[in-house]
Amino acid sequence: MKKVILYITIFFAISHALQAQLNNEWIDYSKTYYKFLVANDGMQRIPKATLDSWGIGNAQAQHFQLWRN
Repeated sequence: MKKVILYITIFFAISHALQAQLNNEWIDYSKTYYKFLVANDGMQRIPKATLDSWGIGNAQAQHFQLWRN
């Protein structure tokens, strides 16, 4: 019985480790990503001055994507 529990534990540990490696598949390392921290829930406005300071003030809106967490 102890061997069965040990095998099950090892199986779940390995499957969890393999799953954790696949969580970053969405990242395209040839692109640049920016992180905006917000203090409150709801709609947020990013000032043009902030975008200008990062060098993306003239980027077209259709080139932006929103990612959560």
